[in-house]
Amino acid sequence: MVTARTCIVSSQGEFWREQRRHALHVLRDFGFGRTILEDKILEEVQFFITELRHNVNKPFYPQPTIQKSVANVIASVTLGRRMDYEDPVFIQYLKIMNRAFEILGNSGAITTFPFLRYLPGDWFHVKQLKCDVEYMNLEYARMVEEHKETANDDEEATDFISAYLKKMKDERGNKSSSFSGTSRERKAV
Repeated sequence: MVTARTCIVSSQGEFWREQRRHALHVLRDFGFGRTILEDKILEEVQFFITELRHNVNKPFYPQPTIQKSVANVIASVTLGRRMDYEDPVFIQYLKIMNRAFEILGNSGAITTFPFLRYLPGDWFHVKQLKCDVEYMNLEYARMVEEHKETANDDEEATDFISAYLKKMKDERGNKSSSFSGTSRERKAV
């Protein structure tokens, strides 16, 4: 949600405090700073080592495999599952995310001189960045919908998205809560 001001990263004030408090609480519950997270990392290391073994005695560029491993540790906390290294959706998502970070990293001139974004053409790849952000937002929405379809209110949340959706449901009637409202679902990721 690069363009939204209602997520933890770009918000402020009471909204930020409430969202941050909940996020830290959930992350602690799912192992942040405890051995549960260590177990998830060690599990992913096994997949990483297997991937390395498949490339013995061949030229091998490790960066994509390292990135997939790190992304899978994050996915195990946020989604409750890991992605297969060969999953085309996973590969495409990482490719688009890399491109978005590259564009953002090269956006110093447009940040310093905002009028440059209005030059004809797409000199600073702003249009590409908007497309990439839209793709990532659609993927976020798909992941949230997937969780909503499989959610069981009687069970404990097993990942960040499920915990966020559960909190939203619990706070549904509370108008002063930053968790009420339909637009909050995409902020879960």
